[in-house]
Amino acid sequence: MTSAWFVHDTELFQLLSDEDIRVLKEVCTYRTYHKGEALYRAGEEASALHIIVGGHVKLVTPSAGLQERVVAICGANDFIGELFVMSQARHHTDAIADSDRVVSCPISMEEYQQLAVRAPHFVVSFTQVLASHLAYCHDQLGLRSLPLKERVIHALVHEARRFSQVDDAGWARLERQLTHEELASRVNAARVSVSEVMAELRAAGMLRGHRGRYELNIPALEQAAEGRGARLVFAPQRE
Repeated sequence: MTSAWFVHDTELFQLLSDEDIRVLKEVCTYRTYHKGEALYRAGEEASALHIIVGGHVKLVTPSAGLQERVVAICGANDFIGELFVMSQARHHTDAIADSDRVVSCPISMEEYQQLAVRAPHFVVSFTQVLASHLAYCHDQLGLRSLPLKERVIHALVHEARRFSQVDDAGWARLERQLTHEELASRVNAARVSVSEVMAELRAAGMLRGHRGRYELNIPALEQAAEGRGARLVFAPQRE
């Protein structure tokens, strides 16, 4: 299963003082993108770190027939474009706005160096966030060996916990449309195989909806995965 590096759902802003945030806002100029616009393209020089302030961004790689292959979905407080710290490094994926409006805070190396001087705690906190994320990334590597059903369940629950609210009954309505094609690319499987798994989960009462608009029974999905011996590592539920 192909994955792209990005730092998810960080607590960076909770670690910063009001003064650090004020300096960050002075140094960083927010940019707005509309759906379909690229924050950057694969092969372009990695010239800036992007902190996603609002909206959804999909990271995609080209595949056979020039069809896009979605490898990750990013949201508010995620970091992308971390290769900016390396001289002449180039992006490996396209970063495409996947919601009507995406707001990003791009930080160039020059601006990052300004922050190191004017708000050194920002750099320390940023480093702490990166370090804490390594364990999560290592856990994600284990997903590659899981059976398809467990990979699909993980992708569904991860999507729900990142971008939806779970109600008191344990159901979550996905905020964004999730097609079988995108899900298949994220779990590295054929679309027809993913459709079969989705039909199985629907029949078992673990999801409802169609055409990319789904509601998920989160406790049931997690229990199903655990019952089959899978050790799944889910992102924290969004507050």
